[in-house]
Amino acid sequence: MKLCRWIFAGAHVLVALLVLGTSASAGIDDTIRARLQRAVDSVQKAEKIQGVSAAVGMDNDLWSGAAGESFAGRPITTDMVLGIGSNTKTCMASTLLRLQEQGFLKLDEPIRKWLPPHPNIDTTITVRQLLNHTSGIGDYSAEQSYRDACLKDPVRLWTHPDLMALIPKQQFAPGTSGGYCNTNYFLAGLVAQEVSGLSLYQLFRRELFNPLSMDSTRLFPDEEITGELAHRWMGGRDASNGSMNAEWSGAWAAGAVISTSAEMAQFYDALFSGRVLKTESMTQLTAFVGANDYGLGISRKVVSGTTMIGHTGEIRGYSSVMFRVPSLKANIVVLTNSIPSNPLGVAAAVLRVLRDAPTSVNEDGNQRLSTALPGEVYSVEGRYVCSVDTYDELRQLQPGTYAVLAGDTLQLINVSGSGELLLGR
Repeated sequence: MKLCRWIFAGAHVLVALLVLGTSASAGIDDTIRARLQRAVDSVQKAEKIQGVSAAVGMDNDLWSGAAGESFAGRPITTDMVLGIGSNTKTCMASTLLRLQEQGFLKLDEPIRKWLPPHPNIDTTITVRQLLNHTSGIGDYSAEQSYRDACLKDPVRLWTHPDLMALIPKQQFAPGTSGGYCNTNYFLAGLVAQEVSGLSLYQLFRRELFNPLSMDSTRLFPDEEITGELAHRWMGGRDASNGSMNAEWSGAWAAGAVISTSAEMAQFYDALFSGRVLKTESMTQLTAFVGANDYGLGISRKVVSGTTMIGHTGEIRGYSSVMFRVPSLKANIVVLTNSIPSNPLGVAAAVLRVLRDAPTSVNEDGNQRLSTALPGEVYSVEGRYVCSVDTYDELRQLQPGTYAVLAGDTLQLINVSGSGELLLGR
């Protein structure tokens, strides 16, 4: 069950990340860059992450760096492309906001204006409710029939009518609650195509990718991949020999973009510097609602007064985090090529370096637990679990790995069957 949820599950834990690139710059001095590289290398090895590609935009500079391998004997490089999973949702929401600016639609209009009736879709749902996950629509990606079909026939290319037929019953009345749901963004993609007369990949290219010189970024499998695709790993095995068609055509507008860390950092820099959306649209993008503080394709976490805005994502074999840290004026991206893996572990170590604090993983690779409590506990996919005040409360959780946010510190903590707490996996 959990493996299938990895197909393109989104996540809501928001963290800050900086990874060292290879070139010198006035933005970060050589000493900090060296400490960042050691931290990234150490976490990649300690967490046994197959490969990491990461980038940061800060002080008008862009760095990118990599650690680990695509496969044995082939190191990950910064120009390799990887899946970004549910970070696609930020692209989708930004594109619809641009279409609203151009007069193609209004986000508060009901989707029935552009989509045919469906027995399991409330006719009053608005485009905005799709984008902030308050529509109440059921999630087709969680349906057993969908998961079974993807595993049984990995070469399948899902058609949009196929996916429409899988949408389950309405979960709650529109606007009365919130619930993360990939169907919302599938429908948002259909609306974008209907109002513009273009395919979604053409829209992404016209509105975002081409103007921002994101030459390697693609909506797969609608477009052919350019550049070298990093091998994807599932459960410690190279899964690159199998087809990606079923999972990725099913993900589509909710999670099927492939890119490099540097190009996604370019996107975040353009988005938060006002080069993608007008001020009013950015206000709408960051109008956070509900317990998860979700806006339009982006979410927010405030930790000890520090606001971090962004998204995380997973799609079969890839995991990603992308964030804006307003207090640092930094745009941060990390991509990995394995599931399970956790870019949050890299984020925790690098954030400490960025803030001139000790890293949570020592340079010799030895791990130590340093999270101060109370804190908030999340699953490694980013779902909120609970709040805890003591380590004893952590020990009561089901065995597994959790992300714990306490103060300004994020750490991955493994709870063993005996209740022992260890850093990382």
